[in-house]
Amino acid sequence: MNNKVVRATNKVLFEKLPNILMLNLKRFIWTDRLVKKKEHVYFDEVLEIQDHHVSQQLQIGIFKKASQLKNHRKYRLYSIIEHIGNTG
Repeated sequence: MNNKVVRATNKVLFEKLPNILMLNLKRFIWTDRLVKKKEHVYFDEVLEIQDHHVSQQLQIGIFKKASQLKNHRKYRLYSIIEHIGNTG
């Protein structure tokens, strides 16, 4: 059996931006088992979705005019739920 290390990444792009954006952060790492990261995550009050987070079609304004898109990429933080526990 050949034990090769495989490094993988995952990238998600927005195709359309909703009026209300809800994000679920998966805060786990894989060592020899699944481990939950315990570091606190800090958030700014305003989140602006940058070009590298949206699809090329959204960047050039296929769904809406490009000038309108820049104004609709800002979200104000409303709430945070943080699970603290040994599982999940």
